[in-house]
Amino acid sequence: MSAHWLPMLSTPSSLVSAAAEAWGSGDAWALLRVSVWRVSVALLLGGAVGVALGALNGLSRTAGNVLDAGVRVLRGVAVLASIPLLLLSAGAIGETKEGATLGLLAVGVFFPVYAAAFQGVRGVDATLIELGRTAGLARWPLLRDVILPGALPSVLSGLRGALLLLWGLLLGVEAIRTLAAHPDGSTAVDRIVLTFLIYAVLAQAADRLLSAWSRHASRWSRARPAAGAY
Repeated sequence: MSAHWLPMLSTPSSLVSAAAEAWGSGDAWALLRVSVWRVSVALLLGGAVGVALGALNGLSRTAGNVLDAGVRVLRGVAVLASIPLLLLSAGAIGETKEGATLGLLAVGVFFPVYAAAFQGVRGVDATLIELGRTAGLARWPLLRDVILPGALPSVLSGLRGALLLLWGLLLGVEAIRTLAAHPDGSTAVDRIVLTFLIYAVLAQAADRLLSAWSRHASRWSRARPAAGAY
């Protein structure tokens, strides 16, 4: 069995050769461009819907609890539904569909961001909200100056988790696509390992950037209520 699997394992020399070929042919640059674009679109679509729906459900205690239960049920269904979507986006079923890839990634972003926004809004200090109402803040100023700043650290934490999940989903798509294109496994493992290394660097860079933004936003969120009308 070990003799059967040994030829399929990457070696340093084969990995270097695969990297040189990928960068020389421009395939690596193309992978970088399309991956960054996919992640950006998925974060924008899934993140925006997740924040909006999470904040809306978090603000409404009665209706929010009912809707939140429905979202949690959909999350379980989405896990099963994502399997054929993953195969479709990778081209294992029919032709590669870019819309399926973006849909898979956007759904992957939505659920952790939604949960973070919901918990973040529900976790805002009730004393601060009451102080804002006592000071005469209307619904929108109260949301802008008190609730959203208070929920921001939780939302950014959810975005960081969603971002790491995105790169994992992308790696799954590219791995299935590579295996489908090279069924004999001749160069598939080298390409998958190379893709993993590229995504690991991109994920680390994106996480550091979002972490720095999160620290800055946390300071802003703590200072924001003090700058309000009370």
